[in-house]
Amino acid sequence: MARKRMLDPEFFMDTELIKNLDITGRLLYIGMWTIADDGGLLEKDSLALKIRLFPADDITTNQIDGYIDTLIDNKKLIPYEVNGKEYIWLKNFLRHQKLDKPSRSNIPLPSWLKYIEGEKRHECKYEIDSEILNKILVGDMETTCSGHVPPRKEVEVEEKRSEIEENINVEDSDESPSSEPQEDGNYKDDVNYQAAIYLRGKILELNPKCKVPNNDYKSMQKWINDLRLIFERDKRTKDEFANIVKFIFEVDDFWCAQIQSPSSLRKHWDKIYAKMQTKTRAAPNNQNSFKAQVDRMKGW
Repeated sequence: MARKRMLDPEFFMDTELIKNLDITGRLLYIGMWTIADDGGLLEKDSLALKIRLFPADDITTNQIDGYIDTLIDNKKLIPYEVNGKEYIWLKNFLRHQKLDKPSRSNIPLPSWLKYIEGEKRHECKYEIDSEILNKILVGDMETTCSGHVPPRKEVEVEEKRSEIEENINVEDSDESPSSEPQEDGNYKDDVNYQAAIYLRGKILELNPKCKVPNNDYKSMQKWINDLRLIFERDKRTKDEFANIVKFIFEVDDFWCAQIQSPSSLRKHWDKIYAKMQTKTRAAPNNQNSFKAQVDRMKGW
């Protein structure tokens, strides 16, 4: 439910917001403060934000996604992921909100945020680990692998849902993956295994402490099957896979912190591909463009 929150008058003079967001984007940001929980946490769900903040306005979920990306780029929001689900944290929330009796969040906490229980309700508080947060802000630590989940029934339901979705993914495939590893020498030629090893290496290159499966064939069965679905069911080519992974981990600062498994890559493929195409068009190769002009002139 929405809550009464404090709004600093200096908000309206924040030049970063003025330069990067129109009035609708700034209104979205204000609205997020009213529906965030006492830890400043929200589910990253543009449809839910649309329903709660702009129920009668002609604003699309794509617009909201764009505003969220801008707020993330400007470090107003910090995204993180737990069990494959995306969340966002309002970075300045606890600085401006004086909460007398903060409630424990129903949302899994990010690694930099802790809920401290007190003997009395008014002694409870949220505490930020500045060292972890600073590392994340400068890109030295990932946000995806380190969410702390509160021991609540909602978490058990979410874990059960993830298990069901995993089973659906397997049933959705043309054939079930083998439960036994192939003989040594055969599986190393499996393109799905090779792709899994490649993606695993890119993830660990960025964050050596990220929780990924061991690189043996048996441990990587889930990853291998997810990649088989990418290639066979989604009809992605090996070149497309290599290009999008290179874009994620060598070019894009946002998606490199979000993609930590083949299943998350498959889920967000279309969004990442669209962003990759946009960046490609936005930064044309001037040398190639000049060469193309010269080639055209030869036919005059």
